[in-house]
Amino acid sequence: MGELDIIAEKNGDYYFVEVKTRAAGEMANDLAITPAKKHKLEKTMRKYCYMRNVPETGLILVGLLVVYDKTSKVVSFRMAVFE
Repeated sequence: MGELDIIAEKNGDYYFVEVKTRAAGEMANDLAITPAKKHKLEKTMRKYCYMRNVPETGLILVGLLVVYDKTSKVVSFRMAVFE
């Protein structure tokens, strides 16, 4: 099974979050979630639902990009919801 960084539930919806970190200036706007990576994450989401007896409705895949500076301070973050 693949890796899921964060799984959260709110009001019956399940959020599966793929977290990417980048140093400032290092492709800092790139979430780098390719179609193949998205497919793998979706497969892992379904496996999680099967193993936990969670209905496969209300599943939301989110990409979170965290950008930090040379002192490791977070300077920005960006989220994207994948359909």
